[in-house]
This record gives sequence, C-alpha cells and structure tokens, in this order.
Amino acid sequence: MPLKKNLVLAALMLLAGLAAPVCLAADEHEAPAEELKLQGAALDLLRAEMRQHAQRIQSLAAALAGADWGAIIGAAAGIKQAYFVDFIQPTLRSEVEGQLSADFVQLYREMHRRAEDLRAAAVRQDPDAGAFQYFRLLESCIQCHAEYAPTRFPGLAGKGHGQHRD
Repeated sequence: MPLKKNLVLAALMLLAGLAAPVCLAADEHEAPAEELKLQGAALDLLRAEMRQHAQRIQSLAAALAGADWGAIIGAAAGIKQAYFVDFIQPTLRSEVEGQLSADFVQLYREMHRRAEDLRAAAVRQDPDAGAFQYFRLLESCIQCHAEYAPTRFPGLAGKGHGQHRD
C-alpha cells in the first residue's frame, strides 16, 4: 500500500479512535464479562497505568499519520514496559497477582507483545506494518475492556469480541 494510503488509513483510525470504541465481530463463544477484583493501591496503580496507555494510544494515531517514528517507538515502548504490579510493594505483590485471573494476565501480555510489534515496525520505518500493529494493539485493548471492565466500558460489555489472527 502506498504511503499516501497509509496516511489516510492512519487518519481514519485516529478519527475512529477519538469518536468511540469500536466493537469487533461477535465471537461464537461468548463468555460472561468478569470485573477485576482489585482494590486499594493496586486498583489505583492499574487505573493510573491505563490513563497513561490511553494517552499513548491516542498519540500513536497522530504519530503514525505523520510517520513520526521516534514518537511511535517511544509510546510503544512505554506501553510495553509498564506493568502496574511492578510498582506494588514486594510484600503485597503475590497477593495482588493472586487476584488476577490467568486470562487477564494473558491479555495483558498480549497488549505488551502488540506494543513491541508496533515498536519494531517503527524501527523498520514500515508504515504498513505500523498501521496493522496499531490496529492489533487496539484490538487487544478492546478485548480486555470488554471482558474485564464492562461497567467502565458499557458499549463493549457482553459483545463477545473475537480476535483476528496474523
């Protein structure tokens, strides 16, 4: 795809991301949504991290549209490196980790992997791969929000979001 089409695609993704969350195609195996059961400092840390991720995700759309590879590398690396459990006192870490389901941890790791894939596309200065990996990163966010934050994101709750595969 030529660079001009990539820029148009990135601009459309930016507009879509600012307008409202996008529901993906319904999955045949809908599972009931499960709220996270974190409390206190752990919940505060997760929320703070999600606010940072939201800012980075929004900045990525503009950076992709302008082929600002350095900004993409920085934002994607910031998403990949952040893990709220790392900031919890070591004495409480195992307790908090015990409150996180294996599925949540897997989705969180998926988000980190997608951020790394986006960072790698930016290092290669590949706008096609960058746009694709940005989509995949958003997809992992939407899936996690649908499954673990249905009260916070009621537009995603109970939709049974599927995942596209590479």
